[in-house]
Amino acid sequence: MTTKENDGLWAWFNADAADAWPLAAELMQAYASKGYRVVFMTARAEKLTNGTRRWFAQHGFPEATFHLSPSDFGELGS
Repeated sequence: MTTKENDGLWAWFNADAADAWPLAAELMQAYASKGYRVVFMTARAEKLTNGTRRWFAQHGFPEATFHLSPSDFGELGS
């Protein structure tokens, strides 16, 4: 949902720093309005859950289920 692949890395310092793709929130809202269950999977570490949820809400994404990485290393882990 972010414009750069490595935006997750910057989330360690500022969860709000990533930019959302234009119309990404509208697309996901359209799926939610059709009754689809929206699930976001991310390599961000679980300790970033609150910041991640806040980022999605601030960018207009629908309420959803979130699955974050149990590893502190996220996408860099094994």
